[in-house]
Amino acid sequence: MGERKGTIITVLISLFLLGSMSGIVFASSGNWVEVTRFTGEGGIITTESFTCDHVEWRIRWEIEPRSKYLESRFFPPFGVYIYPHKEGFLSSAWFESIIWRGTEETNGTLYIHDKNGTFYMEILAQDVNLESYTIIVEQ
Repeated sequence: MGERKGTIITVLISLFLLGSMSGIVFASSGNWVEVTRFTGEGGIITTESFTCDHVEWRIRWEIEPRSKYLESRFFPPFGVYIYPHKEGFLSSAWFESIIWRGTEETNGTLYIHDKNGTFYMEILAQDVNLESYTIIVEQ
């Protein structure tokens, strides 16, 4: 009888925990939805703000370099910094970044976990060897 009671309590706790997670949205590989897209050729850009309601979202990025060149340790030819957006002012503390220093890899995906809300990006694409870039935010 005591073992059965323990099993019933475990099942009830599990059902409660599953029910309390119903408001959390997790993304799976087949249901990513584009939130926003930024494209450009160069310069320093502060993007428009965007909102991700999910607790998991991602940033897909791709660059097209004009030519191959040596990796730089000091001045990355392409960088993206992700900031939380506070109403009325821009944040000074970024929490994630994408840095490309001229390596062979020219695309990638950055996954963001346990952060939802409104954000913006600072894109640094100052190098003359950069043809174009595309950044896609999905949730």
